[in-house]
Formats: sequence, C-alpha cells, structure tokens
Amino acid sequence: MENPILRAFAAIVVIFGLAMPSMVNSAVWNQQPGENSGGFLAGVWMQRYKVAVGQEYLEVLELHEDGTYTKHAKGWMADRGSYSVTGPTIAFRSAVSSRLNSDLKFKRLGKEKIGLELPPPLNIETEWTRVTRPPNFQTRKLDGRYVPGGLPALLRDLAQDALSWQTDALPTWIDIRELPNGHYATMVHFYSPSSDREMHINMTAYDVEHSTGDGARTATAALPPDILDLPDIVVLAKSAGVSGGLTRASVRMYKGYGAVWRVVTDQRQAASFSATTGERIRKDVTGYIAQSQKDWQNMADIWRKVLAQNQPHTSGTAGEKKSYWSSDTKSRCTANGGTWYDEGGIGKCR
Repeated sequence: MENPILRAFAAIVVIFGLAMPSMVNSAVWNQQPGENSGGFLAGVWMQRYKVAVGQEYLEVLELHEDGTYTKHAKGWMADRGSYSVTGPTIAFRSAVSSRLNSDLKFKRLGKEKIGLELPPPLNIETEWTRVTRPPNFQTRKLDGRYVPGGLPALLRDLAQDALSWQTDALPTWIDIRELPNGHYATMVHFYSPSSDREMHINMTAYDVEHSTGDGARTATAALPPDILDLPDIVVLAKSAGVSGGLTRASVRMYKGYGAVWRVVTDQRQAASFSATTGERIRKDVTGYIAQSQKDWQNMADIWRKVLAQNQPHTSGTAGEKKSYWSSDTKSRCTANGGTWYDEGGIGKCR
C-alpha cells in the first residue's frame, strides 16, 4: 500500500524543489552488505535541507541501542517508535501514527555519514551526518515525556546573547509546547523597551531559530533570573494532585503575583505556581475568568433588555410572528400567535 506521507513528500519535492542529492540507482542499495547493520547505526544523525524559497530545515534522528528511535523535526514530522535492521534495510515503526512507518535502505558513506534512500517512487538518497554535540536541553523523563530542564541557566545564556540584538533586551516570557515525539518546543520572548520590538528564540532539542517583530502586543515585564526549573514545577504539580502528562507550560510576570509558572496536562487540568518560591497559586492570575464572567453578565443584561422589549409570541399580531421555521405543537403555535403549516405530514410553525 502506498504510504500517504511519502506521497505528500514527493509532492513537496516537486513543488518546492528540495535541495537533496539526485536520484540514485536502487540496485546499488540492494548490493549493500549486512555488515552495515549493528552498533554502527546507534547514535544521533542529522540532515539539513533547503526548499526553493531558501528556508532551511533540520531533522535529527536518534537511533537508540535498545531498538527505539526519536525523530526531531518540525510539527507533525516529529516522531518516535521502534526500529529494526535486516540486511541493508531499516524498518521504522512509529508509535505516533502508522502513516509514519517506513522501510528505508541505508549504506555507509564514510566514517561518520550514512545514506538513507526513500522508497519508490522517490528513490531519493538523503545524507545524514553523525551528531556529537549534546542537545540544547537537559531533560527529565516524567510521565513518558522528556521535560526540558536547565532553563534558568539557559535563560541567562540567552539573555547575554540577546544584548547583541538590543542592549536593553530582557526575557519576558517562556512558552513550552509538547511535540508528538515526547519532547517539547520552547519559545523564549525578549522585549526591548527602547525599540518597542520583541525577539523570539524558538528551540527544540537540536534546533534554534530567531525572529523579531513589533513588540506592541507582547509581554513587557522582565522575568527574574532565578526562576525555578520546569521539571521541579511539574513534580510540584503532581504532588499537589494535578494528574496527567505535561502538554504545555509558560512562565511570565503577572500583576500582584510576580513570575508565575502555569502548567496544563493531557487530562485537561491546569495549575499555577510561583516561579520563585514554588507556592501554588489557586487564584486566576491572568484575570481571564473574572473578565469573562463580567463580560457574560454585561451581555446577559443587554439581552434581557432586548427580550423584554420584544415579546414575539404573546399578542398574536402578524408582525410579531416567528421569523424562522420551528417544530412545535399546533395548539402552542397558534396560542403564541404563529401560523401552523402541514408539510407532508410534518407540522411546522412560523
């Protein structure tokens, strides 16, 4: 059966013109000896490629010695699962979606390089280089997820680097979201009051991207440098009775509360904690709930006034009949001033 992911990738190759090596003869792959398998493949491999518009992408493939793998990539392409090696073929079986399953031929291209061939009709060879540098984050495994840690030290390092962008730039907000592979994407926001602009630093386990924009709608209060680390906050949340695995977390300043970590789990539970003391905050630090209730009450008052002035089904005059069709009983319809219609045995009131 044709893999829809590969079919979609083929369309991307045609439309965007991925800068990958040219087509190869699949017979060459079939001649690769089985000695390429075994311990050599275990490790971390990466490839970079560009699309026609010049945007560069990074994919990192971790092949673990226990037969599991983790793929670090953008969005839905982030994956995890198990793999097995038979001769010159690696069989990947995704734990995220069966659509990501694939059987790829491989060969050694050197001491620290391998080639992976996408199956027909693509037959495209992709080159992967062994990665020796550590990932961007320390992680702690909690509920089967790799929660990013070492954030206080990372925040200080990023703040130092941000000075080359704007000399008054300081971190104001960290936003963390779960990826399908059990890891997380982390966005660190910096704000410069002198330029009224913000910078986003988007980080995954191995990738870093920067972007800047108008700071009119971003958080403008600077975070303290001594915030508590996210894995510690997750442990606090679990000890406080919050169930489920972490799906999203953020830390920013809130008026009257200071720096606050907010965490959300896959069990639709949420909790807030002081980012400096770890104390749980049970009040709505955002003010969203109170404002929503206020807005609802204001609108309810307006509706009550409108409905008090417009009683369409009490006087029975033609101008006060319903402006839409509804199912109703004939007696109630006529009692409320409506007109009863029989359409094929189905009564309707208007």
